[in-house]
Amino acid sequence: MKIEAEGQELVLTNKNRDTAIIPKHLRQKALTMLKHNDHAGLDELISDLPYVEDYAEDGTIVPNEVKAQIGTAAKEKAKAPDIKKEEPDGFIEHSLKQAFPGVTAGIKLAKKQISKNLADNMNPYSYTNMVPRFLKNGILDMKDPQREELESKASGPVTEMSMPEDAMYARNRLDLYNVYNNRPQKYNTIFPAKDRPSKESDPNKPLYSVDDPDYINKNTELIPKYKERLYEIAKFKDRYKLADKDIAKYQEDFSKYTGYTMDREGTTAQGGQEDVPEKEKIEIFKEMSKNFPGITRKQFDKVANELSKGKFNPNTGGISPEVFGNVMANHFITLGKDDKGEFWSYYDKWDMSPTGVDTNWGNAPELYGKTYYKKTPLGLSKSYLTDKEFNEFDFSNKKADLEGLQKELIYKGYFKEDIGKDRLRPYKVRPIEELKSTYESYKNKQIEYEEGKKSDIKLQELRKKGPPK
Repeated sequence: MKIEAEGQELVLTNKNRDTAIIPKHLRQKALTMLKHNDHAGLDELISDLPYVEDYAEDGTIVPNEVKAQIGTAAKEKAKAPDIKKEEPDGFIEHSLKQAFPGVTAGIKLAKKQISKNLADNMNPYSYTNMVPRFLKNGILDMKDPQREELESKASGPVTEMSMPEDAMYARNRLDLYNVYNNRPQKYNTIFPAKDRPSKESDPNKPLYSVDDPDYINKNTELIPKYKERLYEIAKFKDRYKLADKDIAKYQEDFSKYTGYTMDREGTTAQGGQEDVPEKEKIEIFKEMSKNFPGITRKQFDKVANELSKGKFNPNTGGISPEVFGNVMANHFITLGKDDKGEFWSYYDKWDMSPTGVDTNWGNAPELYGKTYYKKTPLGLSKSYLTDKEFNEFDFSNKKADLEGLQKELIYKGYFKEDIGKDRLRPYKVRPIEELKSTYESYKNKQIEYEEGKKSDIKLQELRKKGPPK
């Protein structure tokens, strides 16, 4: 058996060239067993260590084939010229150093192949157990079974009427993961953003949008709730002369009072709400109310409930939504108004920071979308065209939004058989002559309706005057 010391850890290699990394808190115990030739006890100690795919910081067993890959990369690195300026560790470097303490040479040479393996094999969902997943997917080039399941869902049947929810989810996520890895999309469900924020540091950076109708429609319906939340925040800020950063600072304390538990994505939609004993709430109120002179318990309850329902972004004034998208979790939405009407927008930087270390095996895409909305008899609905754009629609304009017109006509009762098809990409727009004919039919009915209203008004006026004398 070969014995090496790496820092305070012990590295043991048997005749089969398998390696066990003994953590520092078991080092002395292992050395004592070796001194007394207690191989049975040593085998038992090593057998309790996690295998490489279950790597943890308290020791691991490294199979020979993995060690060989790292060793080969180290030899190649020794031939390469020295790099004077080292980049800060990213996820790959961080994970390699955790998995193989003391092995740093060859990391940069290995990174390109590991990045390819991660793009091919990793399931782009959840940040749990990332180091073991990195080892299996990135180093051992083994595909995650959940990734296979995701790919199977994405390639599932898509009917002419609609796309199943799980297929849409899978396609969105796989396409965005390809964008992250600087690869072409397979299903083309991620598009260049049509709109851009009014204020941005770099107007030339690429922005993308997500084709997720359910996310858009559900959050549009929730706009009244979001308005109420932002109204309470604004009123609270104004009364106590608070800055946006102060609101973010008080959020955690308000959550302790209401019992809302924010999950890691920054929302209470999944975090839930716990019961807080009244005695404890009174104590929290007494302590916090010192910062807000004159506030009543009723006022405190109101603002606490609105502020603890999700994260508040002090940089943009945005709030975390109650409904997540197929690919967006920890992100913010903002409300606004411009010459086209009222809108809400979302922003998300789709990064992969599972270990708290900035990742650099991919290029995190930024997502932005703006949704105009208007009141309808059924509540708030997405506005594809403003009233002015619809009433003055110009078919001779080659850039005319025929897709938006068709969706507005669907809302007005035409093309009902197309409901649900907006989930498909590319969206199938009807022939321009059919759209023009349907549009003119609608306009004529509107004229008849307006004329009828005028006739009714005249008739009512005549009835008020009574019969001629």
